[in-house]
Amino acid sequence: MRRGRRHSWMNIPFVLAEDAPLNKAQVMAKLEAQGIETRAIMAGNIAGSLVKHPTTHMIEHPVAPSLQVADQILNRGFMIGCHPGLGPDAVDLLLTTLASFKQL
Repeated sequence: MRRGRRHSWMNIPFVLAEDAPLNKAQVMAKLEAQGIETRAIMAGNIAGSLVKHPTTHMIEHPVAPSLQVADQILNRGFMIGCHPGLGPDAVDLLLTTLASFKQL
């Protein structure tokens, strides 16, 4: 660990199935309600990325014919933190909360 830092940049990414009973915002809200922090995936075709950034339209640049997968990550993807400081209780909470989604 670097001196003075107590965090890790590690995460566990999730992408919901297209036919998932809950959308990304609903899943993230349920996790947050249990004290499990979530974040948007900072990749894909997210607003603010090079592809959708407003200034991108001002310059000529190559773009793949389809950004379908990037859009899927944007619309259905999120992540939760994962670091070595998580103890057994935190892992159990995560597993229990994730298992509860099977009931939907």
